[in-house]
Amino acid sequence: FIVSFTIVFVGLGLNLILSQIVFNGGTRTRFDSEPLKYDSFVMAETFLFEISYTHPLTTNIVYILITAIFAGVLGMMGAALAISIHERKMVYALTFAIWFIPILFKNSSMHIFQPFMEYGFNVVVPVAIWCIVLYILVIITAIIWEKKIVEV
Repeated sequence: FIVSFTIVFVGLGLNLILSQIVFNGGTRTRFDSEPLKYDSFVMAETFLFEISYTHPLTTNIVYILITAIFAGVLGMMGAALAISIHERKMVYALTFAIWFIPILFKNSSMHIFQPFMEYGFNVVVPVAIWCIVLYILVIITAIIWEKKIVEV
């Protein structure tokens, strides 16, 4: 968990820091003469979008933490599968499939990692819980599988 979490957190954190340095004070687009403000008439009317749009730096930090946590859990899942399966090609394929399958649904797992979107907590939270439960079940299954094989 720690290695995967740290790699993603440091990478995204460095990206955020460099973006803040390069675009310091950037509140305007080249097509707009006013600073960016939330406008409920033309923007998504969800609480999550409004909070994201009005507090962009905090939003980016929170999403970096969420993404790093998911990366840590996926790293744990890959390690558990590697310990229980012992076949490198099978572990890579299975880990990728378990990560990729939730992306294919209508309410994709990518909504969890996408700030400034039109979906609210009613979409994002159930998908996040579903994914975390799936990954933890795979970890537990891999641990039980390894224990049974070692005992035999």
